[in-house]
Amino acid sequence: MTSENANRSSCIANWSFDNLWLLRHLEELQLLVPKIPSTVLVKCCKSNPNLNVLQLGYDCVQGNLKDIVPHCGKLETLKFGMMAEAAAYKPLAKLPKLKRLLHYGIRRKGSFEPVLSALAMRPQLQQLEIDGGSLSPEEILQIVRLSGLQQLKCFCLTAECVEILSHLKHLQQLSVWMSSRPDISNALLKVVRECKELQLLRVATGVLSADFINDVAKLLASNRREMIQPPLQLEIPIPTYTLSIDQFSFRNSLLNCSPFEEDSWKL
Repeated sequence: MTSENANRSSCIANWSFDNLWLLRHLEELQLLVPKIPSTVLVKCCKSNPNLNVLQLGYDCVQGNLKDIVPHCGKLETLKFGMMAEAAAYKPLAKLPKLKRLLHYGIRRKGSFEPVLSALAMRPQLQQLEIDGGSLSPEEILQIVRLSGLQQLKCFCLTAECVEILSHLKHLQQLSVWMSSRPDISNALLKVVRECKELQLLRVATGVLSADFINDVAKLLASNRREMIQPPLQLEIPIPTYTLSIDQFSFRNSLLNCSPFEEDSWKL
């Protein structure tokens, strides 16, 4: 082992997250290491009152994230992953500037219903990602109360759940992953019809009719006659619809179609 490597190993061995709070003037903080005591994270938030973005690895923090809420008055983006009871998530709705809430990984079914209900009382949330399990009907009903929501990424179980999302009138981006195999064509057409600001519709998995692309194009043409509507980027599963995409004249002012790619799942 070289002296440089030996010094590096020594530094790693002696590193303690107890000193993390000594970092000051941070506006963004990303922590991907596991098992950081919540007390350490609280100290760090206290010493960085202008923190705007906080990204935490899955199960990164030992303890409850609610303890950071009083010290994150300017936090707009929170990305984290943890499996906890609903009561552990609900206090996050008290973050006064929160605009983007992103959760990934395993979670308990229905555990986001209380926090979504609390967030619906304030129209500031613009982006929501919940990709650890299908949304429950109760969670869906709370999501559509988020009147300012512009971007949504979620797992759905039924076509009815997808159709309810059409109530999000200011939705600009929707990424859907189906946990079952219902035909969601009509549900998505209602989303396109009702969500007049929609610019991106991404279907990671889901059953669509052979005429879905043409039906979307006709609907957009009809909507355009009624009002100004932005072009729609449509991404759907492959290889099932590759032939339809190739045959469709999609490079026009209304609709651009492309096969879904795994990397594009990241909003």
